[in-house]
Amino acid sequence: MVAETDDLPVAGYLCLKQVLDEAEILDVAVDSRARGRGIGRALVLWAASFCREHAVCVLALEVRVGNVEAISLYEGMGFREVGRRRKYYENGDDAILMDLNIGETEECDAV
Repeated sequence: MVAETDDLPVAGYLCLKQVLDEAEILDVAVDSRARGRGIGRALVLWAASFCREHAVCVLALEVRVGNVEAISLYEGMGFREVGRRRKYYENGDDAILMDLNIGETEECDAV
């Protein structure tokens, strides 16, 4: 998904991968000139909506431990920390693994 603004043809983007009843946000980014406009939140909301429409039970992502702004956004949207990947990034930073429970359906309850 690509977010556009009047002044930026690509203000942000989100890459989403779905496998059966799980999905993962592989990458989400917002152009520095477009930050603070709610674009990142809108992209993640789109991903959650897509997941609901496609019978996804869990939406997952990973975020750099030092990316406080993104972590705050994700937590505010209901994501919770479920694990860490130690020294995941090239500079040695950990990755925080986060999940959002999407499904309140019978199919999700059976998993």
